[in-house]
Amino acid sequence: MYEEEIIPSASYSATIHDIEWERVNLKLEGLIAGDIDISYKFYLKRRNEDFTIPIKKIQISGHSFYLVLNVSTLNKDDRIPDGIWDLMIENEFGEVTKVLLAGNLTSEGEKEFHNCYDKNFKSGPKREYKVHPMFYKNSSSFSLDVHFKFPIPKTKKPKKRSLKRRISDLRINLYQFIFEFAKKRVKKNGRRVLFTSASRASMGGNLGAVYNRMVERGLDKEYSLKMAFKSNIWGRSKWIDKFKLPYYLGISDYILIEDYQPMVNNMNFDQDTEIIQLWHANGAFKTFGYSRLGKPASPQIDGINHRIYTKAITSSKHVIPYYAEAFAIDESKVVATGIPKTDMFLNEVYKKKAIDNVLNVFPQLNTDKKIILFGPTFRGGGPKTAYYPMTKIDFHALADYCRKNNAIVVFKLHFLVKNKLQVPEEYTDVLINATDYREINDILFIADVLITDYSSTIYEYSLLNKPMLFYAFDLEEYIATRDFYDDFKDFVPGKIVKNFDELLTALENNDYEFEKVEVFRNKNFEFLDAGASDRVIDWLILKKDQ
Repeated sequence: MYEEEIIPSASYSATIHDIEWERVNLKLEGLIAGDIDISYKFYLKRRNEDFTIPIKKIQISGHSFYLVLNVSTLNKDDRIPDGIWDLMIENEFGEVTKVLLAGNLTSEGEKEFHNCYDKNFKSGPKREYKVHPMFYKNSSSFSLDVHFKFPIPKTKKPKKRSLKRRISDLRINLYQFIFEFAKKRVKKNGRRVLFTSASRASMGGNLGAVYNRMVERGLDKEYSLKMAFKSNIWGRSKWIDKFKLPYYLGISDYILIEDYQPMVNNMNFDQDTEIIQLWHANGAFKTFGYSRLGKPASPQIDGINHRIYTKAITSSKHVIPYYAEAFAIDESKVVATGIPKTDMFLNEVYKKKAIDNVLNVFPQLNTDKKIILFGPTFRGGGPKTAYYPMTKIDFHALADYCRKNNAIVVFKLHFLVKNKLQVPEEYTDVLINATDYREINDILFIADVLITDYSSTIYEYSLLNKPMLFYAFDLEEYIATRDFYDDFKDFVPGKIVKNFDELLTALENNDYEFEKVEVFRNKNFEFLDAGASDRVIDWLILKKDQ
């Protein structure tokens, strides 16, 4: 047990009056009893050591203060290390004191206090990151007891590795060798840009929007533009592609990705290499990345995934904190450029091309019937377990609705879903399976109504000013396992239905709560000028002033 460290008294004091956990963020509100015309800073100090961690997210207004401690990134984009950490405040004259807890927070005793505020982020059966806010009865000073528990390998005679494991290790070592060889042998010139994805077979999405715009501006004459793609995250790449990617990673000055690209996390990049995350989703809707610590299939608290990004983009400034939290990077690395793939929604030439592409593949959609797009997200922990509960679709009732109301339903399930959608043959005249068509954004242009659940497609569709329905039959379960950044019921731009009967009734009555769309669009888009791709190019590649 650590003894409380004695700190000389100061001419002022700071007291916490409210404590709240929000995902990985510990939020503290309180009052400063002292001169409000001078500046103050807060930091954590490890007990009986000189090791300190500054707290950056501070708001001071008059005597009130508000602190946000992201426990996964507070220590220079890394977790708070093990130990007892005292919360300190220091004024501009160097006068230091401990931050205290108000009486209302300590009156119920230590047991009740721990029950309310202890946090345990579990990752697997034997991996835990515990953060326990605590106080000392004699002084009421506030501290954090932090402990990271991870499995320690037993000292047994090492087992012979399986052939499969040995091949896997050899392959990883080979990739790293190719990367290091390329990095050392090919001198950087500031003009090499790599576009890479582990979930698409060819150029598209945000990567495609930026690439095409660079070509349109003639920048392909000044820059070497390379690409490396893989059809899906669980599939196998061609042998040549497996060797090409680490080579390109080693020689590139700018690496642009739009999803989780595993190989990027395993390489030792030079400090001047820019790794830019053009995340495929729009806005901040359902939690992802490190925002999900402690939930099923969340990343490990000590993991390196995502943390290596030098820049990431968002649709607007108000979602910057969410992306920084999800990627476990500093907010200064997240830039509100707008989302490149949304440029096309304001481009009539592209819109016509996209519609033509869809109609070439699905000529039956060239019709005056109402087109309803059924585009939900996946369930499950990630690429290996992604699924959609097909039993929640009543094909017979939906086909009956379509035939009575001159409508067609187009199904576009998430690309990660592994259980295949099978539309019964007797309904294929009005129910169309377009899941294998890669770009859902193309289909949005021809859809009159979008039925979804927790998909970020709602951001793009809101730009078209069309109605949406939210078929959220498992909302409570989804909140418990995945959760959202905002309250789902207040956030989504349309009517929420909980079962298939409610869904059909809303369709029959054109009951969409359409008035929510404009409010949603205005809140979530910083720019509506078709210039997001240009801002990514100008600000993050050409390094022009923002």
